[in-house]
Amino acid sequence: MIYKLTEKNKFGGHTYQIKLDSIFHIFINETNANSYSVDFKEWKWFNYKLHFSFISNGDLKETVRQTFEKTYDFFSRNSDYAWTREQMTNKLNQTLEIVDMLK
Repeated sequence: MIYKLTEKNKFGGHTYQIKLDSIFHIFINETNANSYSVDFKEWKWFNYKLHFSFISNGDLKETVRQTFEKTYDFFSRNSDYAWTREQMTNKLNQTLEIVDMLK
């Protein structure tokens, strides 16, 4: 799992990229107003295919949890993906550990 901090983004905060594996990446954009945008993206050859984006004015960890839950719900209804609840929980916990380090 890799994460990196980019320079200031257009929202006045930083952007973090968390590479869950070779396919799935999480992007966290913070603002200068203590709000967050969390994007769950799927890597497709030369660019990303965006699946979900969540914005929160509150707790970053809760926004990350919601992102994973909604993504899991989508995957469980789509036969193109095989992502078990256990796999989702494992990746969520790994991501939350990184989020703790970002603060």
